[in-house]
Amino acid sequence: MIAKLVHARRMFVPRMLQVLLWALAIVGACYLLSLILPWDALPAFTERTAVSDQAALAGAAIASGGAKPPIDSSLPEGMAAGSGNALGQAVHPPSGGGSNGGPQPTTGLPAGSDGDGQAPTKPDVAPKPEDPPKPEGSPKPADPSSTKPPAGEQTEQPKPEQPSAPPAEPGVKQVALTFDDGPDKRFTPKVLEILKQYGIKATFFVVGTQVEKYPAILKQIEEEGHTIGNHTYGHANLPKLQGQDLLDEIEKADALIEEVLGKKTPYFRAPYGAVSDELKKTLKDTGRELVGWNVDTRDWAGTEPDEILQIVKDTVKPGGIILMHSFGGRKGSLQNTIDALPSIIEYLQDEGYTLVPLTELSRS
Repeated sequence: MIAKLVHARRMFVPRMLQVLLWALAIVGACYLLSLILPWDALPAFTERTAVSDQAALAGAAIASGGAKPPIDSSLPEGMAAGSGNALGQAVHPPSGGGSNGGPQPTTGLPAGSDGDGQAPTKPDVAPKPEDPPKPEGSPKPADPSSTKPPAGEQTEQPKPEQPSAPPAEPGVKQVALTFDDGPDKRFTPKVLEILKQYGIKATFFVVGTQVEKYPAILKQIEEEGHTIGNHTYGHANLPKLQGQDLLDEIEKADALIEEVLGKKTPYFRAPYGAVSDELKKTLKDTGRELVGWNVDTRDWAGTEPDEILQIVKDTVKPGGIILMHSFGGRKGSLQNTIDALPSIIEYLQDEGYTLVPLTELSRS
């Protein structure tokens, strides 16, 4: 036993020496390699390898019939198909009523997405149509995310049924400017002054509570040759109303318009573009025409003037109806609307469009 221990001790020392020599050899080899190899090129080499691997994987996926890599794209807000004898209706998020003092919906509708003077809410996620054909060299659509309200104000909203716009008559390039939620004494007169400077006639969808406050402004709109439309008495969310409550929103506004102008209007626009089967039946039974839009400038959201113009460039087409506002807006301001309006008119005229009120808009 003692002999074995002595033998093991004698073998341990040479083996330790061997391990030490191997370690020294490895360290020396690494040192020599560090002097020879260009280590600063290693990151570029690994990056090229990673890119090549990704390209190979993508090519293999496409070759095998798999899904292609996602392409980021941004489309302008569009229309969802609907029914009825209505003009074009674009997707527009509901809100909880206007600052005009009208009835407030009780559930699920934060304030102000239709330029009613309150903070806007997040628009509904709606199906987006194919982009209309654009002339060569036309600019890329503006990023809709640039006009979204702050995260704390964003709320998902119910999606109203939207009727689609009929095409204009062949060979006719007409477009209608429409202004919602007025009249008021701050922005409506400025809109009227710009329209007068350019000799343009437009359509104003007025709210009954605003007519009560500013009947003289409504009278001025009519005297200057513009068309008047009914936009309800209190800017209510109509799908939440039924029966007499629904009818009152329409008829009370009609009565106020008739009291000021001596006549009613056949044109009606639902606040937020929110319609129901009962509303469509009521309008049909009473001989009114439901009017929507197919160009939403998003001026109600505080969109910058150049972005408002870009939206018009990207989405307008013959027979189009452009939605703007003459009262309300983000934080109660529509200065961006006033700043953008001359550029919009000049662009449309340069493109060969004739700007007309709804009474003259060519449609089938």
